[in-house]
Amino acid sequence: MKLDAKRILITGAGGFVGSSIMTVMLKADWRVVALDRHFRPSFISRFEEQFPGRITFVVSDMTTLPDIDVDALIHGAATTASPDDLKQAPEVHFRSNMNPLLNVLEWAAERHVTRSLFISSSAVYRRTNPAPVTETMFPEAQGLYAIAKHTMELLVATLRDEYGRDAATIRLSNVYGTGEVAKDSRPRVSLISRMLDEALVTGRLVVYRDDPQRDWTYAEDIGKAALALLSQPSLDYSLYNVASEQMFSPLEIAEAIHSVLPKLVIEVRDGCDPSVLPLLRRGFLSHQRFEEQTGFKDWTPIRDGLKHIIDERVVPEATA
Repeated sequence: MKLDAKRILITGAGGFVGSSIMTVMLKADWRVVALDRHFRPSFISRFEEQFPGRITFVVSDMTTLPDIDVDALIHGAATTASPDDLKQAPEVHFRSNMNPLLNVLEWAAERHVTRSLFISSSAVYRRTNPAPVTETMFPEAQGLYAIAKHTMELLVATLRDEYGRDAATIRLSNVYGTGEVAKDSRPRVSLISRMLDEALVTGRLVVYRDDPQRDWTYAEDIGKAALALLSQPSLDYSLYNVASEQMFSPLEIAEAIHSVLPKLVIEVRDGCDPSVLPLLRRGFLSHQRFEEQTGFKDWTPIRDGLKHIIDERVVPEATA
């Protein structure tokens, strides 16, 4: 794909992952059409100050999409909150993820968008063994969000294989990074974000020795990975795992935070955290297919990622 005419539509651009992808695309000199149901005024101001004249903000629930031409699309808009959180019937909740997908697929086809990427999740697996999880392992989706994501993966693959669409899905693991805040559509922030909040506010962390590892990916790495896929002349597959393969337990995360905040006090308790449901996904997403396609290896080490977040949260307060 040529990168001389660089204009991209990013849906869900006001969210945590979407805004991280947008940052990477802007740093790579793309022009961005950022679409979301709502943008905070401070969010718009920050991006317009940093990248003047390079972003068009569109407020839409995706029932109506902008009448513009772009070279690429990244569809990240999604409702991750449960139907109970939103006080919705399950059918309404499922439709809230599927209707925007169908709308943006039609929109991209009508405008002959060169390449489209769709964001999925390891949530499509109800459970995995502690081993690499490849794209060839068939999911066992349970829950409306997981079923919607798996349906999206199958639909994108069908449109690619049978109708010639230049489209692929990228499947993400657990994500952490700067700018993560709770929203109505995503009310629960990541474990790492919660741990950092506790560490910075109280100076202490309580962790459990036997809590299992999870795979973690720094949010801006997802943007870099997406850029790498958009830069390929062609894509060999309809689905790529985009994940760092870095596995950490809460205790290991606490120790990494301590390396950045040496005054942090860590209390280690025996057993597993009784307030957390048992983790059924014990595997990690294998990025072998993605790295073979793109040559990408620029994954952020956990300590560097944590330091970026801590610097963002501490420095503005110190200079206010």
